[in-house]
Amino acid sequence: MTDITTNVPRRMATWKKVLFIGLSVCLGLGVGLILLEISLRIILGPVSHEITNADPILHHFTGNNPGTNSFGFYDKEYPQEKGTDTFRIMILGDSLVRRGDGGVNFVDVLENRFARESSGSRTVEVWNCGIDSYSPALEYLLIRHRLADLQPDLVVSCVFMGNDFNDDAVYEAKMEYDESGKPIRCVPDKAVKDSTLVPGQIPLPFKNYLRTHSRLYRELSTVYNFFLHVVGLRRGEWGKAKIEVDRPAPIGTLTLNITDNHLNLMLRNIRLTKDLLAQQGCRFLVVLIPIDIQVDAEAIRDGERSAFRPEDIDVANQNETRLKAALEQEQIEVLDLLPQLIERKSGRLYIIGSHFSALGHETVAEILFPELTNRIVE
Repeated sequence: MTDITTNVPRRMATWKKVLFIGLSVCLGLGVGLILLEISLRIILGPVSHEITNADPILHHFTGNNPGTNSFGFYDKEYPQEKGTDTFRIMILGDSLVRRGDGGVNFVDVLENRFARESSGSRTVEVWNCGIDSYSPALEYLLIRHRLADLQPDLVVSCVFMGNDFNDDAVYEAKMEYDESGKPIRCVPDKAVKDSTLVPGQIPLPFKNYLRTHSRLYRELSTVYNFFLHVVGLRRGEWGKAKIEVDRPAPIGTLTLNITDNHLNLMLRNIRLTKDLLAQQGCRFLVVLIPIDIQVDAEAIRDGERSAFRPEDIDVANQNETRLKAALEQEQIEVLDLLPQLIERKSGRLYIIGSHFSALGHETVAEILFPELTNRIVE
């Protein structure tokens, strides 16, 4: 007699075998990824701590990372309570403010010069409140939630012409508003619509968490961006894109084709900042920082900025002129660094990546010192 159940164990064995293989592959893949992450951190170092500890209100605010003071900035410690004989200046901006070159940063140079040249007993504090990839949208939130209570006398917002227009548009897609229609928080992992993505950009869940915590993700992202650049899906700065439509590119993208919507969005954010500070009787100054090619045109000729063309300099200059004119129409105090940087230039003022060289930091401090001094004595 044939046992009709003889095939059942065999089917179960096949199912178990497939399950075992699947679990083994998943486990092996997971262990492999963990080992690769550890290896990359050993070889390349941990994920840069300037973009970790994403803040639920202030996006990628530095928080309590190594090297920051108690207020979360890469600067020395300051007392929370401002002395009666102290004039407190806070300089905001992105990595062009936050980072130095060879230990030289224009914010430190300014404070040291004030310490040497200030007359009487008055102390001038110059806080470096620069945060990598920040722009006017997040600076408004930073002032509203963290800096306003620290009683600044003068706030200087450094607007970088290279990517602040684009970054404001990126943060706008993640912004939430209060009942009066003013920005209240910028949520790091808030989903954005597919229409805001550039070619090849993938709407991954927990993307911001991975970007700020995983060295493996950072390296894979770099390789992927490079591939998109090579095959022509993106063009412009290495691994990134020039903005060509009225939608934001990834954070930090150098953008030249600025639309009216980008300009108006930035103006709104700066206007909100001005109004917020005016309520406290705090002075406000906007400083326009040009792209390196606007000052060091030889970077294009020498191939260091091969993604750009000579005519791109004219476009960048026009963007700066448009923004300056719009700010002046809003009666917002503005200082355009471009003319004086060109006039005072005695060497390369930028290093590759659009950041200031040590000479650049010294030159910016030389330009800003009399401007800030005038606003102290007024």
